[in-house]
Amino acid sequence: MPSINRKLIDTISDLLDLLADLFQGFSEFPSRVTTEVNPLANLFVELWPFVDRLMTEFVNEDGVVEAICRLIKHGMRSMSD
Repeated sequence: MPSINRKLIDTISDLLDLLADLFQGFSEFPSRVTTEVNPLANLFVELWPFVDRLMTEFVNEDGVVEAICRLIKHGMRSMSD
């Protein structure tokens, strides 16, 4: 099994945390949306193939998995219903 650059792992985790922060920052957004479709839902749908691939590739990297879980948690909360 090839080794993975630790700096790359840290960068991926940091970028996932930034995305999670984006969704967390918009946690109040759904209550203010007057349209039927939450715009954050489209962003989450667009991100999902990337997240799915990361979960497959980095399943043994705790930092990446934790960052993915945080992203999913805040993404789901920001979309509310």
